[in-house]
Amino acid sequence: MNETAITDKEQLVEEVMSAIDEGDDDRLRHALADLHPADSANLVASIPEPDREHLWNFVPEETAGEVISHLDDVARDS
Repeated sequence: MNETAITDKEQLVEEVMSAIDEGDDDRLRHALADLHPADSANLVASIPEPDREHLWNFVPEETAGEVISHLDDVARDS
């Protein structure tokens, strides 16, 4: 993974955590809308466990199964 991709991932995690903290569900919905399922899975796995369930509510239904297939066992069980 190149440095730009790492920076983009870190920025996305920060944006999502800020949206969760502020209760900005529209921002969460927007952040997940166009992500590839593998990127959504990485995002879910990158945030603290207590916030995963809330974020999961904004994973688009049509990609949820594929997102689950990309999650590691720890994130999947949380």
